[in-house]
This record gives sequence, C-alpha cells and structure tokens, in this order.
Amino acid sequence: MRVGLTGGIGCGKSTAGKCFAELGWQRLDSDEIVRELLTTDPDLHSALRSRWGGGALLSEGGANRSFIAGKVFHDAAELRWWEGQVLPRVRAAWQGALAADPAADWLVEVPLLFEKDLSDSFDVTVCVESPESIQLERLAAKGLDREQSLARINNQMPVMDKVRRANIVLSNPGSFDFLQRQVQRASEMLRQLPPNS
Repeated sequence: MRVGLTGGIGCGKSTAGKCFAELGWQRLDSDEIVRELLTTDPDLHSALRSRWGGGALLSEGGANRSFIAGKVFHDAAELRWWEGQVLPRVRAAWQGALAADPAADWLVEVPLLFEKDLSDSFDVTVCVESPESIQLERLAAKGLDREQSLARINNQMPVMDKVRRANIVLSNPGSFDFLQRQVQRASEMLRQLPPNS
C-alpha cells in the first residue's frame, strides 16, 4: 500500500505521519528529504550559488534555508525555479525507496501532492486539515511571524481544496489524542483494502 499524506502547512502532517509510523507504516517525509538535500547535495548547492550568489550557502557548508525562504516566498518566479530544482530530486528519492521495498506499507508526506498532480503516484491520498487560526499558532511556535506564516499558507492550495480531493481526511484542531484515534482508524481501513485498489 502506498499512501500519500498531505495538508496545509501547520496542519500536523508530520504528527500524523509519526502516528502512522508507530502503527508500522514505512514513513518518508519529503521535508526531511529536502533538508538532507540542502545539507549534502553538491549539484543543488552549485545551482543555488549560480542563481543567487554566495548568500544562498552557509560558510560552514550546506544551504542557507532562511535566505532561500526570503527569496521564494515573495517572488513567484523564484519559487517556480526553486521547485524545479528540488521537487524532482525529492520525488526521485521517495520513488527509489518505494521501489526498493514494494511489499511494504508506505506513508509518504508530500506537502504539494495535489499542487504538483502527484496523486496518481499513490493508492490512496490522506489530507490533514486544521483551521487557519491553529495553523498560525503552530507556525508562530516555530518562530514565524504572521506575515511569514501567511506567505507560506497562501503559496499552497487552500486546505479545503485539498480536503475535497483527498480520499481520507483527518481533522486536527489541536487534540493529539483525537488525531491519533483518527490515524488508528484510517490505518485499519487502509490495511483492509485490496492491493492497488
């Protein structure tokens, strides 16, 4: 079983993903793959330097994530360029992992699953949704101000559009126990489905 997990920023995808992992699912987090690429991929580093200069890289090595965020979240052209660099690398990483163990139950967190028309890569899609007020609270707890948070929220498809496209929806207004119970039920349902259903 290959499940694509998505949702708006700050909706709790990673928390839901960890809950699935505790139930025995093989979990891949696209954001973690991006972080690894930013730290270790020399070809990506070279592309960043060519596009934005030395400020895109840290003196101690790796890419400067805050510099990149400042470039891409306020300029649609730069965001498109950035996505063109990183998304194929991320997709290749998780496709390679799935191909290496096709018999496993996979849960892949893909923030832009619907935006980039990737739903056909999965047997089932799951969306985690939260009210925008909760998204803003969670992003503030990560150190983002309201303007930064709204820029990131508005660069994604509206959460309710993702909800309408998903096969399964998890509601995450704030209670971990509530989310955990929903993941438990979703996992049970998914494991009852026939392969490639």
